[in-house]
Amino acid sequence: LKTICVLPIVNGQPLKSGAANMYRLVWTLTHPMHWDAEAILFSAMTLFIVMHFKSPLKVIAATAVGAGVSYVRQYQGDVVGLPPPGSELHITGNLQADLTSWVHQWPWEMPIDATVARLGGWPMAILSAVAFAFVDYLAIISVEAERPAPGGSRPSREMAGQGFACIASGMGGSAPVGGSLTRSMLAGMIGASSPMMGLVCGFVTMCLGFPFIATLLEPTPKAVLSSTVLAAVLPAVVAPKDLLRLKGSDALAGWISAAATCMTDPTKGFGIGCAT
Repeated sequence: LKTICVLPIVNGQPLKSGAANMYRLVWTLTHPMHWDAEAILFSAMTLFIVMHFKSPLKVIAATAVGAGVSYVRQYQGDVVGLPPPGSELHITGNLQADLTSWVHQWPWEMPIDATVARLGGWPMAILSAVAFAFVDYLAIISVEAERPAPGGSRPSREMAGQGFACIASGMGGSAPVGGSLTRSMLAGMIGASSPMMGLVCGFVTMCLGFPFIATLLEPTPKAVLSSTVLAAVLPAVVAPKDLLRLKGSDALAGWISAAATCMTDPTKGFGIGCAT
């Protein structure tokens, strides 16, 4: 659909970031003649399984059924496919080298000057980094508020854990680590609400990268995966109860923040919300 939906030009450039996504969403909803019929059927089947049955294995069952049907029918739409090839692991026998083989760049080797220049200088770089850190941390807190851990949690512990995780992800060449409200809501929907959920999810994710397992998941339609997420988050999107409870100036600030986030990105939405 991205090749069919042409973004409008504003100030000599096409729409970007959140505004472009919102435009594509509205365009897609108002042009059903361009929908993929098979993708719609996969989505409907997945939503029925996930929302109708009570078994904690319903998400796995929906994914397995979708992958099986896709394989049998030789589905030609968007599928998960194989993960991109990574670098081979070489055991050298040198303990220090083997334990640090995952490091892509040490902190003192990172191109900090180039990053600062791209962001417009040190003031803008510091402002962007602090704003992103706030948004990233608030994502963790929002998950805790939506799905409280048994026995409660400590914000200071969450901040320290996220900080160490972001440092490690940068050294490994990955994106910053943040909270996943959709994953937590999906886990809560199937009853996986203990702190062990994150640990198990991490180990299972690593196992999914093994070639013989990735091959089994290759034909899984992306419509199946997106529908499992949709089943978990759609009620909160259609009726955001926390926003609806706000009154007066709090409601104004909340809705402005939500609109700004949708039209730009979470960092800018956070800044605009604080300004209001």
